[in-house]
Amino acid sequence: MRSYKTKGLVINKRNFLEKDRILTLFTRESGKVEVLAKGARRPGSKLSYISDLGIIAFFSVSETRSLDIVTEAQPLFVPEKIKGDFNSSQKLSFAFKYINELFELEEPHPRTFDLLQDLVNHVSQNDKPILFLSFILNIISDLGLEPELFSCSFCNKEFTKDCDLGFSPREGLVHKDCYNGDLFDCSVSDVKIMRAILNYNFKQVAMLEVGRKDLCRVYSLIKPYFSWHFGKQLPDNLI
Repeated sequence: MRSYKTKGLVINKRNFLEKDRILTLFTRESGKVEVLAKGARRPGSKLSYISDLGIIAFFSVSETRSLDIVTEAQPLFVPEKIKGDFNSSQKLSFAFKYINELFELEEPHPRTFDLLQDLVNHVSQNDKPILFLSFILNIISDLGLEPELFSCSFCNKEFTKDCDLGFSPREGLVHKDCYNGDLFDCSVSDVKIMRAILNYNFKQVAMLEVGRKDLCRVYSLIKPYFSWHFGKQLPDNLI
C-alpha cells in the first residue's frame, strides 16, 4: 500500500464499528477527504486526541481499496481555548458544517483551506464579530457565486456615489430602478465593508475596526443571498 502525508483540518467525525472513527479532513492539496482512524474511540488511543473537530495536524495515511487509514498524526494546532465559549464554538461548528456540505470530495480549494485555517486560529485567540462574516463571504466567492458589488447586473453601469442601490438575494447590488424583485436597502457603508472583506486577506480583515451594528446589517444582507444560492440558512446571532 502507498503511504502519504497530508496537512488537514478535522471538519467532521462519525463513529464506525465498535472502536473506530471516520474523519473528514479538509486539506489544501485534495480538498475534502475521508479517512479511517482505527481504534480512535479506544481509551488511551494515540489517534483519539487528533480526531476532535478543529484539530489541525499532519496525517500519515495508508491507501487502501476502500477508506484510507490514518497510521499516525502530528498535531499542529488544537483549539483548546474555545472550550466553554459557546459563541466561538458555535461559529466553528457552523463553519465546519458548511465546508462539509458545500464542497465535494477530493476537489482542491486552497483558498478556502487557508481561510478555514485562519478562522480556527483567530477565533481561538481573539474572536471578533467580523471573522465569521468574512468566512461566509469568502467561501461564497470561492464557490464562484460572489455577489456583484461594482456594477449593476441589469444595466451593466458602474455604481456611483449618487446611485440608489438595493441588495438582491439573487444578484447582489443593483440599481433600484433596474430591478423589480425583492430588494433590501443597502448603504454606501455596507458596500465598503463587503468590498474590503473580499479585497483584503483574512489577517488584514481581522484588524479592521468595524462596529457590530454595521456588521450585523451586512450580515442581514448576506443571509438571504446565501440561502438563495445554497439552500441553507445562516444562523441569526453569530455576528
